[in-house]
Amino acid sequence: MSPTLYIKKNEVIDSANTVLLMTASEKHICYALMNNLSKEITEFGYYALQKESDLTTIFEENKKITDQYSDYVIAFQVSASVFIPAAFYQAENAEINLDVIFGDVHDSVLLTEHLPAWNMYHVYKVPLLLHAQVIKRSMGKKLHNINSVLIDNFPGEKAEAMLLDFRRDEFSVIVFKNNLLQLVQVFSYGSPEDVLYSLLKICGQLNLSQQEVKITIAGLLEKDSAIYREMNKYFIHLEFEELTGSVNIADELKEYPQHYYSTICKLASCV
Repeated sequence: MSPTLYIKKNEVIDSANTVLLMTASEKHICYALMNNLSKEITEFGYYALQKESDLTTIFEENKKITDQYSDYVIAFQVSASVFIPAAFYQAENAEINLDVIFGDVHDSVLLTEHLPAWNMYHVYKVPLLLHAQVIKRSMGKKLHNINSVLIDNFPGEKAEAMLLDFRRDEFSVIVFKNNLLQLVQVFSYGSPEDVLYSLLKICGQLNLSQQEVKITIAGLLEKDSAIYREMNKYFIHLEFEELTGSVNIADELKEYPQHYYSTICKLASCV
C-alpha cells in the first residue's frame, strides 16, 4: 500500500538512535522517524485508510513502521473520548461515562490518561484491531491519546483559542476559553462548507467571537486551499502552526510547510 505522503532524508538511518513517533486511527496512520541525539525528523509518512484491512496491510508491509528502534511513542486519534474533571472521576464508572455519550463502542479497548496540569482524566476507546496491531509488535511502550498531548503542549494564550488538526476527510478541534478546556471533537468533512459550518456552529454554541478567537492550524492543509480561503472570509486571526521546542526537520522535509509536522513532533515531548 502506497503512502499518501512520504518524504525522507537522503541518508541511512541509525536505528539504534532513532525514535518512532506515530499517530493512528481507523482512518489514518502517520509516522515520523526522529534522531534522538539531534532531535531531527528524518522521515515522514502519512497513509489514508480506505478500509479496515488497510491497517493490517500497512503494519505487515511497511518495514519502516515495524523495524526496531531505540524508542516508540504511539498516540491514538479516536473520536470516542471524554474528559472528566478529577473531582468526578471514578475508575469503575469511566466506561459508563463514555458510553453515555457515544453508546457502547464494540470491539474496543478502554484506556485512561491522567492530565495533572488540567486536573482531568481522559477516557477513550481504541478499536481492538488497531490496539492489537500496536501491542503485538512491541510498540506499546508509550501509548497516548494525541489530544492529551496537544492540550498539554498548546502554545500561546488560551483566552479564546482553537487548534485545528487536518487530515484527509476529517479534522480535530480543541477549544479553549478563559484558559479552560471547552471542547475536543473530531469532525468529518467532504467540502470546505462542511468545515466552515462546524466552526461557526462551535462559535455559536460556545459564544466565541469570530473577530477575537485565535485559530491555529496544523496538519495537511494548504494556505491556497479552498478550505483556508473559506475560513479566511469569516475569521480574523488565522495562523499556521510552527515547530516549537528542540525538534527540527531535515532539509529534505522542508519541501512542505512546518505545520504538516507540528502535531506529530509534539510526541517528542513524551520520549
